[in-house]
Amino acid sequence: LSNEDIRAFCEDGRKKARKRAVERALDAEMLEGRLRNIPDTAGSMGGARARARRVTRHLRRVAQAEKLIAKSYSALYSAFERE
Repeated sequence: LSNEDIRAFCEDGRKKARKRAVERALDAEMLEGRLRNIPDTAGSMGGARARARRVTRHLRRVAQAEKLIAKSYSALYSAFERE
């Protein structure tokens, strides 16, 4: 692999991970908004808001993981250049 190949690989991975992170964050916001408007099994809207936060917490973690992946691709190329 040439330097350009490695740079292109890292840049492509970083861009894709960043795009996925943004999409997952938006998905989490939309899902939370929808779940907040559906009453829980007891018919409580307060319970619906709590349930929405609990459910979307996992999707927000996925978005955070994608951000970390993008950051790691940048660090990968930086480490390659240093070595």
